[in-house]
Amino acid sequence: KSRRPLVNESWVESVLKDKGFCVMYFEDIPFADQLTAIRSADIIVSPHGAALSNMIVAKEGTKIVELMTHGWANSCYGRLASSLGLNYRCIDADAETFKDMLSEIS
Repeated sequence: KSRRPLVNESWVESVLKDKGFCVMYFEDIPFADQLTAIRSADIIVSPHGAALSNMIVAKEGTKIVELMTHGWANSCYGRLASSLGLNYRCIDADAETFKDMLSEIS
C-alpha cells in the first residue's frame, strides 16, 4: 500500500506478528484511532513514510523503528524522533539480519 513498498513486506509482517506486534495500515484507520494507537505504543515499527509523522503524539521514550529499503536514505524521521525524546533506530528491512536487529530493539 506504500509508494515505497518493502520488497519483502509480507515476510516482515510475519516476523513482527511472531514477535507480538499488531500490524496496522493507517490508511485504513480513522485518524483519531491512529493517534490512540501511537500514544499507547511502546515500540512503533513502520516503513519510511508520512505515517511516521504521527510520532509527535508518542509518549517520551517510545522506540521508533523505521524500516528502509536497501539504498534508500532519509534522516527526517530520525531527527524528528530525536527532537521529541524518542528512541529511534533505522533498519534495512531487506537485510538478512532483520530478525536479529529487531530482537535488539524489542
